[in-house]
Amino acid sequence: MSIEWVGPAAEGNFFEGRDGDTPSLIIDHWVGVGTLEGAVAHFKNPNARVSAHFIVGTTGRIVQVVPLKDAAYHAGNFDVNLRSIGIEHECRPDLAPSDALYAASAWLHRKLSAEFGFPLTLGQTVKPHRAIVQTGCPGTLDYARIIKEATMPM
Repeated sequence: MSIEWVGPAAEGNFFEGRDGDTPSLIIDHWVGVGTLEGAVAHFKNPNARVSAHFIVGTTGRIVQVVPLKDAAYHAGNFDVNLRSIGIEHECRPDLAPSDALYAASAWLHRKLSAEFGFPLTLGQTVKPHRAIVQTGCPGTLDYARIIKEATMPM
């Protein structure tokens, strides 16, 4: 698998740098409305005021919109943004997460865990967006499945 750079997100949709913090947390999201391409366009809109580091598509495609050295505005909490990585998933109420999406997301979670040296622990180092702010996000995404697949022996 690979990551395709499609950024950057528009200025104002992310914070340059991390104010001395290092990523130690992944926040999982779902697109909720629209598509992977629509999410990329939204993050490039300077009026959006939101972004995420990655978007995982239903086909297993992984795109990156914000560099990992920077804080994406994704969690709804600035302090959490500074120490987390935001991953959007192309699923919504009328589009269930696919097996290809789960496999790609598990690969990405495993890669980020190894790169930044934190374990993938559900509820501690990997959280759904709704654990940070009151929201329905990530909807039907089974983030426990992602962690289970990401931590299986290779």
